[in-house]
Amino acid sequence: MDLAITSVGLICSVGHDAVTGAAAIRAGLSRTTPLAHFEVLDPETHESLPLTGHAVEGVSDGFSGVGRWTRMAARAVLDLVRSGNLPVLDDASAWSRTVVALVTPALDSERFAYVEQCHPDRIARSYVEPLLSSLGGAIPASRASVIPAGHAGVAQVIADVSRLMPHPLERILLIAADSWLDAVSLDWAASSGRLKGRERPVGFTPGEAAAAILIERRKNAGASVAGRGVTIAGACWSGAIAEEIDDVSQARALADVAASALGRAGAELPFAGDLVVDLNGEPWRARQFALALGRLQPAHLGRYRLMTPAASVGETGAASGALALVCAARASLRGYNSGRDILILSSSEDGDVGAIVVRG
Repeated sequence: MDLAITSVGLICSVGHDAVTGAAAIRAGLSRTTPLAHFEVLDPETHESLPLTGHAVEGVSDGFSGVGRWTRMAARAVLDLVRSGNLPVLDDASAWSRTVVALVTPALDSERFAYVEQCHPDRIARSYVEPLLSSLGGAIPASRASVIPAGHAGVAQVIADVSRLMPHPLERILLIAADSWLDAVSLDWAASSGRLKGRERPVGFTPGEAAAAILIERRKNAGASVAGRGVTIAGACWSGAIAEEIDDVSQARALADVAASALGRAGAELPFAGDLVVDLNGEPWRARQFALALGRLQPAHLGRYRLMTPAASVGETGAASGALALVCAARASLRGYNSGRDILILSSSEDGDVGAIVVRG
């Protein structure tokens, strides 16, 4: 692929910018806080105690749903502009050849069944337009696409970049934001048995984050991250093809997209480097990954260093793939990656899977 990462931005529980957040995740730091708006029962004392989560304090406080997404996404984009020395966001001429792809959770899932602002026919008015307006309005909503694909949404955007960014457009601003900390999402996660707690040793700890990545055709790339040689060498995405999703079929799909992305990148096989995976404590993700490893080794996957950002920032939903891409870009830029290439694997709850190869 002829794509370069020009600049990145990030906000998460361990850092309000890409430099701090990526460094904290690399160091294995974690910062959790009690969530006063959601309580769980202590099995020993039978008292109600606040649930613990990975909150972006001082930014998302007091907001819910798309309000939290908008607040965090705007901060991530401003970080991207600042770190990349890019033109201000109200300069329409500077951004005239830029399109926007906004990755969100699956909007038709049960999680948002009673959240009117998250319905597919309302998301443009409730999220896309307010976000772009708050950023200065240089990029109109007509040049924005919503990708409601969850964890694998970033891989879907990159794999489909030729359609989303046709000539003469030169760059795509990829924004991904999600929060599992609003009451509606927490209620649904708790009722679905997905939250980790004292009575349930497996499951995820809820988090929230937003990431922004500016991707350009390499011949047009400026002198920020891309100028130092950070590129997207390959990507592959596959949508769910069956209503009934099982571990074996999902593992096969995940292994297939990983092998395809490595092949498209022309990576040296077996792959040896950093492997970033969205493991978050849920058993189905661990089973899927273990089975996928069995299909990838030894032909496609050799000695790798496993990275699991959720250990630091919790379950960040649709933002997880973009967060992993930011961490990979920073690792390549700073030179602390263990190999030339970094492989990112993502799996959405509804069966979509994706893989991205970042080359430094």
